[in-house]
Amino acid sequence: LGGWNLLWLRMLPLAYGLATYVLLRVLLATVLPRVRAVPWALAGAHLLWFCAYGITLRPETAIVVLSAAVLLLVELARRRESIGALAAATALAALAMTVSPTALVAVAPLVVALP
Repeated sequence: LGGWNLLWLRMLPLAYGLATYVLLRVLLATVLPRVRAVPWALAGAHLLWFCAYGITLRPETAIVVLSAAVLLLVELARRRESIGALAAATALAALAMTVSPTALVAVAPLVVALP
């Protein structure tokens, strides 16, 4: 399936980057539904962030996609008052912490969502 070619190794960080953009776009669409400049500002900011890390094999891309998923699930749990979404967000934050200790930032939305 391609052998040891570096192209295959770079596909996972690229998928993480695209998934991060989609999750953040959905989050901003739920939080700010009528502001038209927000998707373009998000696209520019995400492109600047993603170009800085590039398609490397570092853990930051996995941490960011998990943090974006935690943000989205915490917002959904807050809006719907759902314990299930909060439990899923906790599981994803724990998974992010196993990637690297610097993923402690993924726990921050959970701390803010505490009653």
